[in-house]
Amino acid sequence: MTRFQKSILIALVLIVIDQIIKFHIKLNMIEGQTFSFLGMDWFQIRFVENEGMAFGWTLGGGDVGKLALSVFRSVAIVGIIWYIRQLIKRQAAKMATISVSVILAGALGNLLDSMFYGMIFSDSVGKVAEFMPENGGYAGFMYGNVVDMVSWNFFPPIFNFADACISVGVVAVILFRKKFVFEDNAVSEKVEQEEQKQENSVQNL
Repeated sequence: MTRFQKSILIALVLIVIDQIIKFHIKLNMIEGQTFSFLGMDWFQIRFVENEGMAFGWTLGGGDVGKLALSVFRSVAIVGIIWYIRQLIKRQAAKMATISVSVILAGALGNLLDSMFYGMIFSDSVGKVAEFMPENGGYAGFMYGNVVDMVSWNFFPPIFNFADACISVGVVAVILFRKKFVFEDNAVSEKVEQEEQKQENSVQNL
């Protein structure tokens, strides 16, 4: 398995976890319903749906804004995949590709909500949603709401697993950026040494 395939596999595993959690919430809770997680008052599961970005942040403009956000997410995901390939091509540290793969998982996880949830679920207002309702879903393609559920008393925004992936990935990139550069330089030096050896071998012929 290539490094790129491993990176995509990491992202896919995280996306599956994200979607399993969201499906469970959507099919078992009413929007606005809340309960404590394992009896911890500071950690609650609170089902909300948002029309915007990570952590419930929104983009103005109604349906136009939502569509613009979905398109932006799509373009960003293509850019992230391209960047992962560039990191691998430059033989960047494994931590670099893993961190960006985690960000990719979070971005794609929330995009899937926007793309398909409005089509495959009924709304969750006052009732538990139905999967693949006979009368169709609550919104069209690219107009679905993002499912959020994690609520901490000391952190006002309600978020989901995909949001957490984005945050962890970004923090990892920031914390280990010097290490990435160091390892990249080490690889470059090794390549230069190999090239020098080859040149010396040619000259000795």
